[in-house]
Amino acid sequence: MNTNNNIDARSLMLDRMIRDEKDNFPPSRNGENEIIDFIMENADLALTAEQIDYLLFRSSPPFNPDREDYFDVLERMISEAKALGNKERVKCIYMKIPFYPEDKDFERKTEFVKSGIDYFLSLGSSREVGELYLDLAHHAYAGIKEQIAFCEQALEYLDNSSKEYAAALATSKMLHHMECHENEACLHYCAFGETVFRNGESIFVSLMHQDFAWLGKSEPLYFCPTILKGDAEYPEFVSLPFDVHSRKVIIDESLTADASARQYGEYELIRHPDEKVICRADGKEYVCHVFSYGRSKRDGEQVIGDTSEKNYFAPGIGLVRTVLSVDGKDCVEEYVYELCDYTVKGGDGLLPLCVGNKWCYMQLGCPESANQIIEREIISQSGDEYLLSGLDYACRVPNADS
Repeated sequence: MNTNNNIDARSLMLDRMIRDEKDNFPPSRNGENEIIDFIMENADLALTAEQIDYLLFRSSPPFNPDREDYFDVLERMISEAKALGNKERVKCIYMKIPFYPEDKDFERKTEFVKSGIDYFLSLGSSREVGELYLDLAHHAYAGIKEQIAFCEQALEYLDNSSKEYAAALATSKMLHHMECHENEACLHYCAFGETVFRNGESIFVSLMHQDFAWLGKSEPLYFCPTILKGDAEYPEFVSLPFDVHSRKVIIDESLTADASARQYGEYELIRHPDEKVICRADGKEYVCHVFSYGRSKRDGEQVIGDTSEKNYFAPGIGLVRTVLSVDGKDCVEEYVYELCDYTVKGGDGLLPLCVGNKWCYMQLGCPESANQIIEREIISQSGDEYLLSGLDYACRVPNADS
């Protein structure tokens, strides 16, 4: 029979195994397996939050899905997380279950996640239920109809003023488009939710909720347009401190129009002289306020893959053009996006903020075989904060005679 002292001794031994594994770089699956073996051999050992989190975040995916006892390990980790009373940790374990194309365990994994949904339903935890349904819609390799069903269930449970709801709404639009255009070869997509808000003479975009999936990179399309996007959150589904360095400023009207700059952490916002731009959406000419945003660089410094953007705002309309610059090995590549359709139901200034306002963009210079949806819509308001639902979608349309 085990005594408390024995249990404490085993917990200390487990802590020592984890410390030894941390000291080994790079970490190995063998070390992870030894730790999991020890846990599974000691079925009555109560795990600490730190021990669970080490295995949960040490590798991706966690708990080595190639193990024959993988589902037993999942059951054990979920049981231990429930015992600690932390819903976020329990949800995170379910959301880190990996799905692969032609996954032989697809149905079992799906049912396992659904058991988590049942658990959260029993607690009355609607947000967690909605997020797990949304995770299935994004990451489970189900048929399109089942993905749509998952997404609709997510929308049913999520708070309609949340970023997750905004991401689910964009995902739903994309999935219905894919269902109606089965002959299109999808190149990539990104569905997301984030908030846009005023602070004095500035407009900020909050951190982007990382509810998205990439299906591949397409050329010459740039796969991640930065139009009205904040930086992605990390780790997944964990809120970061809400301060000026965790938000992206896109407009600061207190800056003068003579290339004056303001620092935001390692990034800077620069206001440039106003420029006349013909808006593709309505054919009219506007005097645009121009701001660029990017990482501050020292003279001669170059970081391959680093991006910066130059945004053109027309008063009363919003963002009409974005020039995205990406540092390459030998040159700087530029991608230009222009407003091609918009609806402004209310609001004023350089970026009118009002529920129902919607902007659609197109990337210039794309091949005729490429079809794009770049859409941003404000779907709700809470005080000075406006919830934005965004969708980036690109596909290749087959030739009519093929």
